[in-house]
Amino acid sequence: MLENDNEIIHYKASKFTLAGVADKITCVADSGLALKNTPEPRILLTHTPDVFPDISESVDLVLAGHTHGGQVKLPFIGAPIVPLEHGRRYAEGLIEENGRKMIVSKGLGTSRISVRFNCKPEILVIEFTE
Repeated sequence: MLENDNEIIHYKASKFTLAGVADKITCVADSGLALKNTPEPRILLTHTPDVFPDISESVDLVLAGHTHGGQVKLPFIGAPIVPLEHGRRYAEGLIEENGRKMIVSKGLGTSRISVRFNCKPEILVIEFTE
């Protein structure tokens, strides 16, 4: 598990940083510590997308989950409840802000309430090219 830590991944003739921050809900998420002295490109893993506004622009991609896409989506309204500081702003999908990118997966499961309505589970496949 990468909690405010990183690994340098070597692939063929390339390398990149895979870093992770601790869960902001239960610990202190410190992206500065996780990314300290790391080569580019940088991918940051986080459980909750709420850390996105605090992450520096030197991260190429943030991957997050936690929201389950809201689990329940009402027609014309969307998810009425998303368990985040920022509400629906980071509920799912590709988010681009201030030159940074984050992908929030809806995942496969549910929260304590085992219901999904109009919010299909997903497994994301992300392909990186040189």
